[in-house]
Amino acid sequence: MKRGFNLLGTILSVACFLLTLLALYSTFNNGWFIPNQSYWLLVLSVTSILFGILGLKERVNYGLIKTVVTFSLSSLTTLALVMGIVFTSFFTMDKELITTTYSPNKSYEIDFYEIDGGAAASFGIIGELNGPFVFKKKIYLESNAEEANFNWIDEHTIVINSNTLDLTDKHYYYN
Repeated sequence: MKRGFNLLGTILSVACFLLTLLALYSTFNNGWFIPNQSYWLLVLSVTSILFGILGLKERVNYGLIKTVVTFSLSSLTTLALVMGIVFTSFFTMDKELITTTYSPNKSYEIDFYEIDGGAAASFGIIGELNGPFVFKKKIYLESNAEEANFNWIDEHTIVINSNTLDLTDKHYYYN
């Protein structure tokens, strides 16, 4: 079973690096995200480091080069993820689920959370659209609001606190 650790570690480290870049893009461009994605990527990155270390014992063509690539990519990714987790742990607002609503034929599901930034930030309401698998997307943010009053107009249009959102449109409400 020792054979193949090197290749598996290299593939895993490159995949983890690309998924980390995708997570950053998703965060900055309000795309679909996986809850707690940094922790999952950190586990994959550490696993690829372990595979790279185990791959040092292999005597195959380009084995040392694969190990160096695996170890360096995984180390950089792990360092970036740890720094990101530490940074966001200081600036993350507490979220508490208020309610969940479904579109009339249940093709859309939106979770509403009450957010509280503590002494340094304001409170408000955030709405997250549940997507395929475990993906979510932030579609609504209103500062200084304490409740979410909503009404579905049709299958893809919802009014939240007198703000109309068309879920097929790419523009969402942030106040």
